[in-house]
Amino acid sequence: QRTYTLQQVINDDKERIAGIQKSIKTKTLDKAKAQQEIASVDSNLAQMNKDLTGMRSKVAEYKKTADLERASDGGTQVTAIDGEISKMNSKVASLQKEVDGLYSQRQAITLG
Repeated sequence: QRTYTLQQVINDDKERIAGIQKSIKTKTLDKAKAQQEIASVDSNLAQMNKDLTGMRSKVAEYKKTADLERASDGGTQVTAIDGEISKMNSKVASLQKEVDGLYSQRQAITLG
């Protein structure tokens, strides 16, 4: 659920940035509105980075649990936990890539 929400925010922010870039190219930029939009994107990026940090912490907790289960011969539970860890790592990596791409697009805009 959280992953879906983050993806929506990323998509919305990409559209905002594209709109600003288009306005810059066509020389129809409302600077005040663009600054508001950029501030919103910056705020979203900060929140997404916090969320990704939280997700990484959750993965670390799952790894600790898996290690404890391994130590006590948890068998099938270890397999299930390892599967969850793999899924979470994949989601985190994918979201990080999206956030990094959004950040790069954001950095390309200067409203001087």
